[in-house]
Amino acid sequence: QGIELALRAVAYKSDRFIKSFNPFVNFNLTHNRYGDNFKFQQLSADKKSTVELDFSKKVVAGVPPLTINAGFDLFAKMGLYLNMTYSYRDKMYYTSDNLNQTDVYKLLNAKIGFSHTFSKHIGVDLYVGANNLTGNQNYMMVFLNQLPDAYLPAPKEVNYFGGINLKYIF
Repeated sequence: QGIELALRAVAYKSDRFIKSFNPFVNFNLTHNRYGDNFKFQQLSADKKSTVELDFSKKVVAGVPPLTINAGFDLFAKMGLYLNMTYSYRDKMYYTSDNLNQTDVYKLLNAKIGFSHTFSKHIGVDLYVGANNLTGNQNYMMVFLNQLPDAYLPAPKEVNYFGGINLKYIF
C-alpha cells in the first residue's frame, strides 16, 4: 500500500543569460507489511533441528516508509549549467524481525559545468561537483537479513569529483 508522485517542470524559460530553470521532485510513501501468516523455517543454533520464525504483520524489510528526491537543473547561455539534488530516505528495517534499522538517509549533491558543441561535430562537457555536501553518514549498501555484515556505511566526508567528456558527432 502506498502512493507515488513525480513532478518535473520548466519553471523558467528565456533567451536571456539564464535559459531555463527546471525543478523536480518525487515522493514515495509506503505502508508495507508481511501477510497474516508469514513464517520462515531455519536451522536452530545447534543445527540439529529447525526453528520457525513468525514475521506476520511486521514491516517489510528493505523498504523505507518515506522516500523523497528533489532538485533542479539550471541552464545558462553559452553552455553553463548547475544541477543540485537532495535525497531523503526514512529509517528502514534490514531484518525481517524488525529488530535492526538503518538511520535516516540524507544526501545533498551538486554539479556545475560547461557543455558546448562546436561546429556541429565536436562536443565538450567539463564539470566539477561534490556529493554529500552536508557530511551525513549514510549507508552505501544494505544487505537484507545478512547479519552481522548487513549494513555498509558510505564515507562521511564530502566527495569531490570532476571530469571532461569529449565527443565527435558523425
